[in-house]
Amino acid sequence: MIQRKLREALLEGKTINLIRYRSTDLSEHRFSFVYESSERRYRLSERYEGDLVQEDYHDLEVVEILIEWLLKLRFEANIWSKEEQ
Repeated sequence: MIQRKLREALLEGKTINLIRYRSTDLSEHRFSFVYESSERRYRLSERYEGDLVQEDYHDLEVVEILIEWLLKLRFEANIWSKEEQ
């Protein structure tokens, strides 16, 4: 199960970014999870060095599994509210 703080943020509709920098050249790899009320699902956007790699929609259960997996891969989580975006 993902950290309680991250799950609460998802349920509150906050954006969660998971970011990792490659140590050899500091390139950025980012996954963003945003709740889309019109879809009633979460939009996952994967970016590498700012370029969009993929975008897809998932339900809460899948998003929790993806976040847990990314945390194990040492991605760091940042949480943004709608007001901060």
